[in-house]
Amino acid sequence: MGLFAKVAPEVKQAYDLLEEAKVTLASVNPSLLQDAISEARKSLTISRQDTDEFIKEIRDNHKSIKEWVYTYLINDAADKMESGRYHVYRGVLDFTGEALKDIFEKSIKVMIEMGAYTKEWADKNIRDPVYSSIKKVG
Repeated sequence: MGLFAKVAPEVKQAYDLLEEAKVTLASVNPSLLQDAISEARKSLTISRQDTDEFIKEIRDNHKSIKEWVYTYLINDAADKMESGRYHVYRGVLDFTGEALKDIFEKSIKVMIEMGAYTKEWADKNIRDPVYSSIKKVG
């Protein structure tokens, strides 16, 4: 279950919510989603410092673990789409890039539905910068 003998309840809940995301995002590419979920799980327990930082963020800043899960999925998909690796040519995503975009958009939708974002905020602070970057790379 990771590097540490006892898993903090916040980490356990994050693991559970990552599994739940498979159901919530059932219509997206399951292989890409599983890769992102595996990366998220690793990020929680890769080092004691990372685990402690995650727990501190949740406890001290009163962050929702569900928000952390979907923020992770959004950022992971955005980073991959912006990398240029998933482009046919400049500004045009390939099949995998489009599948990542699906994860990105559906994760944003979840955040809007749970009240973590407004559509306007997500457009201005997430979608616009990511899609602008996609147009420049590839």
